[in-house]
Amino acid sequence: MTEKRTIKAKDLINDIRKGMTDSELMEKHRLSIKGLQSIFRKLEAIKAIKPSELYGRFPGFDDTIEVDQIRRELREYLELSLPVYEVEHPDRTGSVRDISITGFGARGIKASPGDVKTLAINPGKLFSIDAFNFEAVCRWVRRDGPNRDYVGGFEITAISDESEQKLRDLVGKIYLSDGSH
Repeated sequence: MTEKRTIKAKDLINDIRKGMTDSELMEKHRLSIKGLQSIFRKLEAIKAIKPSELYGRFPGFDDTIEVDQIRRELREYLELSLPVYEVEHPDRTGSVRDISITGFGARGIKASPGDVKTLAINPGKLFSIDAFNFEAVCRWVRRDGPNRDYVGGFEITAISDESEQKLRDLVGKIYLSDGSH
């Protein structure tokens, strides 16, 4: 018979608020993906943690996507600065942290979960691809680092065929430029 372990909710909540990743939480508290998702649901149900604190965590904890579908699309993590900005306010800039053909992570774009923004990425001379626009919805956000920068995840919800091709070209070039593939 398997012995039940006790995890202190206070410790787990503190770890979440410190910015620990899901994999770090799973390792520290010896949890499976399913176990972590279950705890997220329980903490939210008893109002020990706000739903906004769980945005950006494993997709699937809120039943929007199955665990085996996580990161189905090619997602590339960038080691360089790729600018992203709001089309209506070009002075509001940020940088892309990771990108796929369905979404991206960014630092510096002020948003709240559910906000819809028209954004542009300008790969410029780095990848010989012209700037392109798209509409994206913020799925999660947190404040990070000493400057409390906005770090968020965005799902691309509307994009022209021409811009989608530029996005595909960009993701492909980033993939090919990474020597680990």
